[in-house]
Amino acid sequence: MVRCLHERDEIDQPCTAKIRVGDTVFIYVTAPYGQIMYQMEVTALFSSFEEVNKGRWAKYAGRNVAPRKGGWFRMKFVDHANPGHKPLQPKGLLQNLDMKTAAVVYPLSKERVEYILDEIKASKE
Repeated sequence: MVRCLHERDEIDQPCTAKIRVGDTVFIYVTAPYGQIMYQMEVTALFSSFEEVNKGRWAKYAGRNVAPRKGGWFRMKFVDHANPGHKPLQPKGLLQNLDMKTAAVVYPLSKERVEYILDEIKASKE
């Protein structure tokens, strides 16, 4: 994820939940960072891997990017947190938001979103 977002400002992912264009997505990156690192915005929805790919990421074919059944969504980069910001790490998220980190997509309350946005900003101060 980190390498991919250094190479481009958007990324495609399989849909695992109801997602709409305009939704905000926070990306939790595992080792070596172990924290929420990226704020993204959903810009497009696709019904299949074939529809999202259409030659766009063809150079990545065969690099563990397997076509998956089901929908996909495209996200653009909005902002990032600096590494090592404890409130965006698991203990900080659990203590301040009662939120466990997991590799799933799930909706957040307005209060949780505001907290994460504030902490992304604070990580740069």
